[in-house]
Amino acid sequence: MLKRLSVIALLLLILGLFPTAWGQANTGRLDGTVQDPQGAYLPGVKVEIVNTGTNARWTTQTDAQGVFIFPVLPVGIYMLTVEAPGFKKFVRENIRVDVAVAASVNVKLEVSGVVEEVTVTSTGEEVISKTSQELTTVISRRPILDMPLVARNPITLATLAAGVTTSGGERASRINGLRQSVINITQDGINVQDNFLRSGDGFFIISSPTVENVEQFTITTSTTDASATGSGAVFIRLVTPSGSNEFHGSLFEFHRNTVLNANSFFNNLTGTPREKLIRNQFGGRASFPIVKDKIFMFTSLDITTTASEVTRNRTVLTAEARQGIFRYRDTSGQIRTVDLFQAGGIGPDPFIMRILNERYPLPNNFQIGDGLVTGGFRWNVPTFSRVIRPSWRVDWRINNTHTAEAIYHLVRFDTDNDTLNGFEPMFPGMKGGFQDSWRSTGSFAVRSSFGPNKVNEARFGFQRAPVIFGQEFDAFELGGKFYWVDFPTITDPHLIGITSGRNTSNFQWLDNFAWIRGRHTLRFGGDFRSIVGNQTTNTTGTVPTLTIGVNAANPSPLPTAAFPASTTTTRTLAQNVYAILIGQIAGVSQTFNVKDPKSGFVEGEFFRNQIRQRYWGFYFSDSWRVRPHVTLNYGIRYEYMTVPDQLNRLALQPVGGEAAYFGISGKGNLFRPGVMTGSPVTLDLASSSNGRKFFNEDLNNFAPSFGLAWSPQSRNWFTRLFFGGPGKGVIRGGYSIAYSLESVSVITNALGSNSGFTKTISLTTAAQGIQGGANFTSLRNGWPKPAIPAFRVPIPQLDNFRENRGSGIFGFAENLRTPYVQTWSLSYGRELTPNLALEISYVGNRGVKLWRGIDLNETNIFENGFLQEFLNAQRNLAISRAQGRGARFDNQGLPGQVPLPIFETLFAGLSLSSGFGNSTFITRLDQNEAGELASQLFLNFLNALTGPRGNLPINFFVVNPEAFFSDLITNGSSSNYHSLQVEVRRRFSRGLQFNANYTFGKALTDFGGSASNFAAFITLRNPRYEYGRASFDTRHRVNAYFIYELPFGSGKRFLNTSGWVDKLFGGWQMSGIFIAYTGQPLSILSGRGTINRVGRSGGNTVDLIGMTVEDLKKLVKVRKTGTGVFYFDPSLIGPDGRAVTSIFANPQPGRLGSLGPGVLSTPGYWRFDFNLLKRVRITETTNFEFRAEFFNLFNTVSFGAPTTDINSVNFGRISGHNGAYDPRIVQFGARINW
Repeated sequence: MLKRLSVIALLLLILGLFPTAWGQANTGRLDGTVQDPQGAYLPGVKVEIVNTGTNARWTTQTDAQGVFIFPVLPVGIYMLTVEAPGFKKFVRENIRVDVAVAASVNVKLEVSGVVEEVTVTSTGEEVISKTSQELTTVISRRPILDMPLVARNPITLATLAAGVTTSGGERASRINGLRQSVINITQDGINVQDNFLRSGDGFFIISSPTVENVEQFTITTSTTDASATGSGAVFIRLVTPSGSNEFHGSLFEFHRNTVLNANSFFNNLTGTPREKLIRNQFGGRASFPIVKDKIFMFTSLDITTTASEVTRNRTVLTAEARQGIFRYRDTSGQIRTVDLFQAGGIGPDPFIMRILNERYPLPNNFQIGDGLVTGGFRWNVPTFSRVIRPSWRVDWRINNTHTAEAIYHLVRFDTDNDTLNGFEPMFPGMKGGFQDSWRSTGSFAVRSSFGPNKVNEARFGFQRAPVIFGQEFDAFELGGKFYWVDFPTITDPHLIGITSGRNTSNFQWLDNFAWIRGRHTLRFGGDFRSIVGNQTTNTTGTVPTLTIGVNAANPSPLPTAAFPASTTTTRTLAQNVYAILIGQIAGVSQTFNVKDPKSGFVEGEFFRNQIRQRYWGFYFSDSWRVRPHVTLNYGIRYEYMTVPDQLNRLALQPVGGEAAYFGISGKGNLFRPGVMTGSPVTLDLASSSNGRKFFNEDLNNFAPSFGLAWSPQSRNWFTRLFFGGPGKGVIRGGYSIAYSLESVSVITNALGSNSGFTKTISLTTAAQGIQGGANFTSLRNGWPKPAIPAFRVPIPQLDNFRENRGSGIFGFAENLRTPYVQTWSLSYGRELTPNLALEISYVGNRGVKLWRGIDLNETNIFENGFLQEFLNAQRNLAISRAQGRGARFDNQGLPGQVPLPIFETLFAGLSLSSGFGNSTFITRLDQNEAGELASQLFLNFLNALTGPRGNLPINFFVVNPEAFFSDLITNGSSSNYHSLQVEVRRRFSRGLQFNANYTFGKALTDFGGSASNFAAFITLRNPRYEYGRASFDTRHRVNAYFIYELPFGSGKRFLNTSGWVDKLFGGWQMSGIFIAYTGQPLSILSGRGTINRVGRSGGNTVDLIGMTVEDLKKLVKVRKTGTGVFYFDPSLIGPDGRAVTSIFANPQPGRLGSLGPGVLSTPGYWRFDFNLLKRVRITETTNFEFRAEFFNLFNTVSFGAPTTDINSVNFGRISGHNGAYDPRIVQFGARINW
């Protein structure tokens, strides 16, 4: 603690020498040079710049090298005036200053003559940056206003920047192969992301910006300056429009209607009607002076109402199955029929029959289900939302040296049937859910000039986003109490609610101080944030749940003999269907939560989190004009992120640090059965509020940055050829380090995995009241009721494990470091024409010490000799079957069979069906799942509860035998990215503007990050197995957008006249957005627990037999057939729908699949959005515009990933679209502008 305070105090003392506060700029910069006609640089020349909207003005002089700098300017349009004795006055109009971008104007004065003033009208934005190493894209007002944006959200244009990849919707976008946690999105200088989820949802913006309340924004994707690297390596900076001395505004209405839209491919395939979409978006904006030249105001209002539908495919019973008629395909392929009521001897439950008849429709497709007993019901779930978004901004020019601004945005979300988050009805006519939120962001800033060379901007801002996700209460009243009823096999009869709410607030104080000293522009400042994530959750059931099904305590009444020539899967399906029909209950559960550490468990109480994290960042940077056309940028930033704290003290962590996760085995004794130097695990109160931090402080987070920009001025052939002439081209490059601020959800996910403050009582055994037989537990015969449990802290983990064999521990490495990213770039750019530029860049980065949660409780099958015993058991089983002795793997003394000492020790005293003949264990042997079988043996026969068995120690299978999992957030992940990025951009001129870019990139990692940052390795023995193409890696991507004013009408090339000709033929404009990219990595999977348990083996691939990967790639493409859409050649798919076993094989016991992960790619994607706009001038200052917009104009179908599990009967089948896909949507809009 003393060390931390010393570091902070030292930094505050240093920065206290300057008038500084803390962090992110919301302004731009303008610099340039002044030369005489011979090219000599002129010192001491007066330079003035005036904001044409507010008439605010700033004055400076050129230095000894003829350089002038305005280091801090509000975003806007300016007029530059240069005056020097003996020269004509120079005026340049329409200079645009963009947020966080350095604009340059180089002036060449003319000798005085008859005309004493030279006026030049600029085209506005710079076509290429010549003074900064940052790779920044500027999105100006015109593209925001005129582009066909499907959600009318300007952030869509950010996804068109070079280096951006999108594996689904916009919110899934990644930039330059980086995790989303390094994206920092600000509006008016204040972070506006959802800090609860930003690690896995970094593109989600709380302030929900609109076309109306964003003037412009910039996207900086690489090598950011030290003044900008606060908690992020990628920056998107949005700016709210300001008022001016003139009154401007608009009114608008945009409309979409189902009848104008196309249906989706899979809806057409199944005969499902198109999804309803009726959307109206209307409102207006206005900017005006309150006091001329002094106080200005901007306001906007955007209201959107949307009635739409989302297609869902639910699993339901067939008509025959509802009547108890069970159909199955026997082992010879013949269809057989069984009357379940007759076979089981128990008739249907009246309540269940009423529920099935009232709530469940019959199947209308068999894309899901088994096709005989269950099928799919595809339908369009209706949803209705209202979004109201008012915004206000007031600017006050206090005097010539001080200005102030105040900005406020409010967003009201109200959604019925929140399909985005799953709060929706299961079937037509049922109750659904909702989302309700009030989101607000605000910013207040004061900008002060201290002479011509010192400027300071102090800013305070906040965001709050209270939101509730819930459902209309639809539990069943049974026996005088409400219950959820959970069905096996088919979709539940109601939305089993997880009502929750959260409000993640961010309070932020920032400042930037700029000081021009000669050729140096020095910047000092910092940033302080206080983020508090409040969350309330009722988990899966403060309302108790009745689980329909069968288990050991309440077995199925159906005899095996009723299903001749059947498989285990078939019989399990029959038992589940019969359990539904007769209302058989396998368990009763209810969740209880504590209100505070002293309250004990309270029935009906929600669980609450209140996580606070604070961030401090201090920086120094210098932009040094070494020569008039050589700029060196360098700086350093220090960042300190406090260890997150649970303010309500409801946090449990194991006692003893990292050693606790190794349990009784002792720290470092992974895969060492019999070595037990540790201690039993105890969970106790943790967090700073409880005097025990989650992990140690990280105090050495220094982030340097360096960049160089050189614009050659020589006039030789080389400069003309490669740079287009003096000052027309640039070479720039840089390197920087940026730290990552992880989301609140990473902390809450870890804390929520430790049992103690939330306890679910599950009654599933005979001792707990679940019984079979004549009075079997069921809806008709009654069920036991969970009692409120006792509460105590500290808690031995063994007690948690005793109550729930699925419980474990989850925490943080003791010395968990702040993850960071190293970025570098080198680019060449040149003007092809005065309005057209080409830029070619190499962009790379490396993620270091990235967070990843791992599970130390990997199943051990090697050091303990279990793998060999598993192989022996397989041999015994094969011999027993061959000799007609049935499915059993004990040593029966048959020739070739061998003893199995481990199994014999564990199965001592068990019946054949519970041990050597257990069907579950037989399945594990048949499927080569040595890891999964070992895990089942650990849970049931050899752990800290059972004690040692014979000579087998309790840590025989896992390092921590008191827990099912032993998860730890570590710095064990990394990433790497390299790309070539080519961009051609044309600023608006002569009616045309466009931007096109191509990215050839490769992103490598072992984990791409998520909201929880947890992804256990398939095996800790070989972490590099998972290192390869990132899940979002896109090798090739092309983005382009354009605005083109048709050359007809007044002021244009053709029909240049006024009157009715101009009104009819003039004012037409086309705009479009084109996106195309190749697919993301696709793995052929077995999912088998051959080394570790199944829950950790989802990424286990397969063995490829008889062909190479290149051969396989030739057999992969989208194929539309009469039975559906498939991605793999028919030669790869067997008659049962599974993969051909002579080509794809499940890996052998103790091995992972030899076919690497991600060797294939999903289907590619392309789309073209287009609009046609007509403007009609009403008066000199007023016009009316009408537009027609077509999203996915050509109705291009973009398919999602296929099923890649070789053991699935749907292997290779594509059943959904790419997450970014929309069927063609048509929108009409109208605006009045003045």
